[in-house]
Amino acid sequence: MSFAKLIVVAGPNKGAAYFLNEGENTLGRGEDNAIVLSSGKVSKKHCTLMVGKQKVELVDNGSSNGTFVNGVLVKKKILQNREKISVGPFVLEFLQATKQLAKVHSDLQGIGAIGATDAIGASIDNNLSMDNSLKSANDNSQGILAKYKRKFDDLALPVFYDFHTRHDWATILVSMFVIFVVMNLGFTVYPVLEKSREEVLREAEARAIYIANQIANLNRNYIAENKEAYLSVEFAEADLNVKEAVIINLESRIMAPGTRLNESYNHPYVLKYRELIKKDQRFWKTIKHREENDTVVVVSPIMVLSKAKGINVPGAIAVVVFSTAGVALDSGTIGVIYFEAFCYSLLIGVVFLYLAFQVTMHPLRVLNDNMDSVLKGNAESVEKKFQNEALDQLIDTINSALSRIPKNDETATTVAATDNEQLIADNLIKSIQMMAEKLPFPAMILDGELRVKFLNSAFEEVSGIHAMNAVGDVIDNVSRDEAFPGLIKDLVSKAINTPNEGVSEEYEFSSGNHKITATAISGLPGKVEVHLFVAEKVEG
Repeated sequence: MSFAKLIVVAGPNKGAAYFLNEGENTLGRGEDNAIVLSSGKVSKKHCTLMVGKQKVELVDNGSSNGTFVNGVLVKKKILQNREKISVGPFVLEFLQATKQLAKVHSDLQGIGAIGATDAIGASIDNNLSMDNSLKSANDNSQGILAKYKRKFDDLALPVFYDFHTRHDWATILVSMFVIFVVMNLGFTVYPVLEKSREEVLREAEARAIYIANQIANLNRNYIAENKEAYLSVEFAEADLNVKEAVIINLESRIMAPGTRLNESYNHPYVLKYRELIKKDQRFWKTIKHREENDTVVVVSPIMVLSKAKGINVPGAIAVVVFSTAGVALDSGTIGVIYFEAFCYSLLIGVVFLYLAFQVTMHPLRVLNDNMDSVLKGNAESVEKKFQNEALDQLIDTINSALSRIPKNDETATTVAATDNEQLIADNLIKSIQMMAEKLPFPAMILDGELRVKFLNSAFEEVSGIHAMNAVGDVIDNVSRDEAFPGLIKDLVSKAINTPNEGVSEEYEFSSGNHKITATAISGLPGKVEVHLFVAEKVEG
């Protein structure tokens, strides 16, 4: 046996729990049900839960307002753990224990009914709690994915659906493909180019640091001996990627190269570095700096011995400005790379786009041909040939519709019979209407499809339904009270089983409690054409 229970999670009686017994468990507003839900929107025997050894199956009993599982209308469904069942204003969560509970049940044979029920309920709750703990991480991740999926469905899909109403499927497919190619280039080629740029900058930094240190080492002795005429940066200037190589003193005066001797050096970063090395020994080292135009600036102190302090101190600064323009990709080259990637993606994508279009359209062409064969009488029904759930549902609907179309040799007879039946139904409704107009109490007439055909003034006053707006429309659309159509459908289902005899049930209008009697009236044998409803006020 599969142990399970229902918990009301929304609506009246929220928090109430109902344990399911093995076998049939009926649910409805009638007092004789295993689970009683008191509401006018719940049928007397709304649905049944069949509890077996391995599964629990929900069966709708032809209820007026229907039974929903996770928001989907169902007639019959095998329930899964934690699914939500909607019945009228009630939302019930289905909770089912695992096989571990079978052992618990065998241990409870000697316990009384109340004790056993409590123990089983506790076991279910404990089992579900353990299950929740084990699945919490997975549920969280699924919850995040579901959240973003809902946002995407709410924001993006309506745009495509609207686009589809104005453009054909091929245009939509091509548009989505172009968007994909452009986004693909951005998310694949761009990171590669950025990685390449970063590697170029790292190589430029290493090269600039080496050159700055070489300048400092080669000119250290000349700085110490104050031989400025011997200072040289020629080997650095010979490097094609070196924009600038200078030696400056601590007052920012250029000491080398000789062509710029005694000029004031005003690079902002170098001036900042000069002030730092005067105040803090931590900056007596080679330091690199990247500028916005992918240029690298490296400063290296030229250390000399200070006789006063007895330590090496900065006597001058070697500055190297290294450009990556010669080794980095320029904008033209990057444009060529993007263009080549786009062409290759487009070439490959066109092939797959064509395949996707044909794979999508082929089942629809086959469906059209099969429908034509059925309509010509060459086949009984449309066959399901492709693994496509949405298409299978469409084929089921088409087969259902095709089955109602009469064959060629039956058409004339069927049309004539239909016209004759409609004439009989119209005459019957007129006759009943003439009779109802003379009734002193509230009366209403519905046709076989529950469309309002007549209301007298007394029924208008009691129900609040006005004939001017209601006649010709179904009762669901015109009733001011949401529970009233459910009652009407309940009475109709009972009256059909006893045609030309009345069935009654009490209903409370705003003006008071009334006994409503419904009579199903047949025009042709076995076919109900008219439903007559008469309301009589219940005193007291």
